[in-house]
Amino acid sequence: MNRKFETVLGELLVLRAQEGEEAAFRRLVDTWSPQLLRFCRRRSDSSDMAREIVQVVWLQVVKGLRRLDDPTRFPAWLFTIAARACANQVRAQVQTRTLAAHYRDLAVSSDRADEEALDLKGAIQALPSDQKHLLVLYYQYGYSVEEIGEQLKIPSGTVKSRLHKLREELRRLHEGDSDEEH
Repeated sequence: MNRKFETVLGELLVLRAQEGEEAAFRRLVDTWSPQLLRFCRRRSDSSDMAREIVQVVWLQVVKGLRRLDDPTRFPAWLFTIAARACANQVRAQVQTRTLAAHYRDLAVSSDRADEEALDLKGAIQALPSDQKHLLVLYYQYGYSVEEIGEQLKIPSGTVKSRLHKLREELRRLHEGDSDEEH
């Protein structure tokens, strides 16, 4: 059996990472991230989005690596996770575009047709980074409230509350209310 040194080394790194060896995991990340980034870049709108997806992939790898029974399957497993993360990102973009189109249609058909349609993406970009991150985890990557709570190390009730407040803030911005009127 003639197996490449890199293949055997990769399998050994997977086994060591499964045992909790941080250096082995870092080496896996260093080895596979360039290929993952190229893979995700071909499936996303931007390099920034591709980098975000790669981070999500590595978070999912951390969560599930110990359940991988066969280290020879690591590359296939890794790219399956990446393909799903890319598909989730595309699905979320379609939902965002659909929602933005819905708001544009509402604005055109309303009494305030002379006002500009809600720029949902712009409103979200104006939010502080921690709030944007929460929205991305929930709406773009489809994490549950409980999963977000685990990632952010906060109670799921806090996640629900923050999501509710963000939705209300975006609704308020859409309806043209301001804090000065309340």
